[in-house]
Amino acid sequence: MSRRLACGLATVVAAGAVRAAVPTVTVLSTAQDAETSAVTVQYVLTGAPAVMTVDIQTNAGGNAWASIGGVHQRHWAGDVNRMFAPDAEKVRKATWVADVDWPGFVLDDSKVRAVVKAWPQDDPPDYMVADLTAPTNVCYYLDADFLPGGVNTDPYKTGKIALRRIHAANVVWMMGSPDSEEGRTEGEVLQPVKLTEDYYIGVFPVTQRQWVRLLNASNLSSWQASPDHWIHPVTSLTWNNTSNRKGIRGGDWIADGHDGLQSGTFLDVLRRRTGVKFDLPTSAQWEFACRAGTMTALYTGVAPSFTSYTDEFGSGNYSAETDAVGWNAHNNAEDPNFVGTSGLGSHAVGLKPPNPWGLYDMLGNTWDTCLDWYSTAGRAVGTLAVDPKGPAEKGTSTEYCGHVWRGGDSCVHRYGSYLRAARYYSYGNEDATMSCTGFRVVCPVTAVHSFEATEGGAE
Repeated sequence: MSRRLACGLATVVAAGAVRAAVPTVTVLSTAQDAETSAVTVQYVLTGAPAVMTVDIQTNAGGNAWASIGGVHQRHWAGDVNRMFAPDAEKVRKATWVADVDWPGFVLDDSKVRAVVKAWPQDDPPDYMVADLTAPTNVCYYLDADFLPGGVNTDPYKTGKIALRRIHAANVVWMMGSPDSEEGRTEGEVLQPVKLTEDYYIGVFPVTQRQWVRLLNASNLSSWQASPDHWIHPVTSLTWNNTSNRKGIRGGDWIADGHDGLQSGTFLDVLRRRTGVKFDLPTSAQWEFACRAGTMTALYTGVAPSFTSYTDEFGSGNYSAETDAVGWNAHNNAEDPNFVGTSGLGSHAVGLKPPNPWGLYDMLGNTWDTCLDWYSTAGRAVGTLAVDPKGPAEKGTSTEYCGHVWRGGDSCVHRYGSYLRAARYYSYGNEDATMSCTGFRVVCPVTAVHSFEATEGGAE
């Protein structure tokens, strides 16, 4: 009961650097079932492992073709949006449930084609999703619109972690802030920086639900009174796996790099659950992702003019521009679900607009913890820093000997003020449980065979 398309098919050989083998896809057929309207694409992958994607395109005139858009093709099933091994004898099938995404859709070989692409393992698509509820499920998508349901929805704040690829490799940019930037601190010295690799970074901070779901642990976050608190950033965390708190990461980042995670911490369990080498961002990775190609104080391209204020709960600094992009102690009451203490607290992730690269809550709500040790010494002026790691050891001050926080918050007046891309702070040591601080994850741009991951559970 299916109709085979005679033309309009696309066979894509992924391009890239010279290697022993490259992934090659041969499309065999594209057909639509007459009863269910489902569209099935059959193909064979040879040469090398690859992430397979399919995009339905329409003829925009002449030889020009355009995607119908991810919002119209979110329901794909089968051999698609994951990494597969090459096998010349295996016919793979990807099926699009067209009637759900585009009721009445009819496949027409003169107007519609299915473009099948094989992405090399070291050059996967821009979006990645790690499913915390299905230990062997790591998927990749062409863009945010292709994610089932859309990226700014509850599944990616509760049971799945969505990440955006940041194209940073060998881009030279200026980290920090100029002397004239309002709210600037001594640790924000301008310095040219180059990151040598792309990376994925979390679209949202890790939420309370994600923390509890992965670790099967108690929710020890400070802000749980709001009705939507499960999708607020998780806070009040420690670095190490202590007796009653699982900890974010543990280990000595400077000595051991990305390999030295402590057993039972969130990132350790997440790695074993997914097979992906997750970690925290460095301060440079965080700032590059936050800026999204801009050099202004805010990623919206503006330099805010801050106003000092004092209310019954404390003092801080705000601007109309920062209120628009991020939660801070000044605008907490604008959230109809907000329930805090003394006018302070966190918010559900994804309520404020994302930055130009699709990342939410980079400024305000809660701070993001980074790998670097905090230092007020700043950086070497004028010297190009390649993949900077921060100070070689933690500070000696008992109040400022923890890891760098980035982005500002809505939980403490004086800490969270002056939301800016260069905002740089810390307080306490690595195991201080701060109500204003959470984290988001990063990982290398290397696709994994989701079906080969080793399941890990809470210790």
